[in-house]
Amino acid sequence: METTNKTKFQSTILFVLLLCTVAHIHAAEDHILPLATGEYPPYSSSDVAGYGVMTEIVSAAVKEMGMEPKYGFYPWKRCEFVVKKGEVWAAFPYGYTKERKENFLFSDVLLVTSTQFFYSKRHYKGLMDWKVIEDLKPLSIEGTNGYYYENEFKRAGLNLTYSNKEEVGIRKLRHGRVDLFITDELVGWHLIRKQFPREVGDFDVLPKAHETSGNYLMISRDYPNSKELLSKFNFALRSIKKRGVVDQILEGN
Repeated sequence: METTNKTKFQSTILFVLLLCTVAHIHAAEDHILPLATGEYPPYSSSDVAGYGVMTEIVSAAVKEMGMEPKYGFYPWKRCEFVVKKGEVWAAFPYGYTKERKENFLFSDVLLVTSTQFFYSKRHYKGLMDWKVIEDLKPLSIEGTNGYYYENEFKRAGLNLTYSNKEEVGIRKLRHGRVDLFITDELVGWHLIRKQFPREVGDFDVLPKAHETSGNYLMISRDYPNSKELLSKFNFALRSIKKRGVVDQILEGN
């Protein structure tokens, strides 16, 4: 009888320990926030410290929430897919569009950036000043798959080709295979310095930017407690901006 009671006691202890272990694992998982991004240096990249400027801002805000970010790096089309399916909470950096708003939620602005048309001084013979996007119809333009301008340029009837990486667009520009390459200004100059460090002076941007806009977290509507997480993230983002954390990140890069 004593042996039986002892066995039951040991079994109870093991069961309690197992429950505690499972609870600890779930608690740890509850504090991990899965996020998707892509190769977009200097803003996001698996090859740089802190995964890039924008990633550092997101990390600071998530940690302010009391959580830990877990990043997955994907092609941009894949980022959109995993967010829409609720496999991750959000992806970044994304621009806001009416089309995207139909399927996703958006955070407050992470950072304001400028999108420019780059050209090669060696090869470019086109117009310098444009007023409406249709003015660029005679030119060949290289874009990157998954970016906000795809539908706008298609409606305008522009002569546009796409590649999966910005590096390809810069190379095409360098070799005169396209007239213009559209990308974020800091990204473009970063890629030029990286790929053609001795030819930086051979590139420039058109005087008028295509757009100056905010960059956001694009958030899944189907991820558990998504709206609650969004509210907490926005509060945390405002907090770190007020304390100068974002300015420190930008100055450090």
